[in-house]
Amino acid sequence: MNFLREVFSESKEGSASRVMMLIHGLAGIAWVTHVVIHEHKIPDAATLSGVTAFAAAPYAINKFQAGIAALARGNGTPPA
Repeated sequence: MNFLREVFSESKEGSASRVMMLIHGLAGIAWVTHVVIHEHKIPDAATLSGVTAFAAAPYAINKFQAGIAALARGNGTPPA
């Protein structure tokens, strides 16, 4: 379990948003693969952008929230 926490962390702490991003990314890959195999065509760019946004949303929201918290503390420097 510690190994997984280290893999998905920047500062040796577990991150639920990274795990959710992985799950959403795998779901998006599975969906695109299903569409390509069964319909024999690649989804359009807007659909692929939506799948990418769906996969990256948990991590982006977490980083945005951490940045707002840093600004509220008066730190002024949001996390990288």
